[in-house]
Amino acid sequence: MELLIPCILHLENRIGEKIITIIFRRAWNDCRGRKDEFISQINGAFQTKVLGTEDSPSQWKIPVSKDSEQNLTIEHIQVGKNGARCIVDGMDTIIEEAW
Repeated sequence: MELLIPCILHLENRIGEKIITIIFRRAWNDCRGRKDEFISQINGAFQTKVLGTEDSPSQWKIPVSKDSEQNLTIEHIQVGKNGARCIVDGMDTIIEEAW
């Protein structure tokens, strides 16, 4: 029976990942400018404001892929437990940067 109950920490991580993936995809759809500039802006915000600092930036990048026509697509975001918590704590910064 214990194996059927998911770990609370895993649920916390998956929920944080889902929230940020949805935010990015909606902002992506609303983006009127160049998609590569959008990606750069989001990566910069994550590296210096959410998961790192100006003095010690993180190496995290938003996962993107290209299709056969070279169109960019945001992939599902995956982070560890500390990353998910930092993302939820920095949600205001993320939303501000995304729009």
